[in-house]
Amino acid sequence: MSGSARSSRKAPSSTPRPSGGAIDTELGGGMMRTDEVRALAAQQIALGRMGQPDDLAAAVPAILSGAFAWATGALIEVSEGQDL
Repeated sequence: MSGSARSSRKAPSSTPRPSGGAIDTELGGGMMRTDEVRALAAQQIALGRMGQPDDLAAAVPAILSGAFAWATGALIEVSEGQDL
């Protein structure tokens, strides 16, 4: 392949992306913060509680660091063991 053909190809996205489980936010008008949803989530999550926004946010610097360089294009699940 010539150099010009190689440089014209669009490279796929190589940045890993975090995917969260049930996160305690205002999603759906606050439905994630009802006692019923929290109890249901606690039954489905290995750690027994819904995630907090900071739980998911804490994973982002690690995922974007050089430590995850080999995980190109990966979807990294940060769900506290939801649906194990």
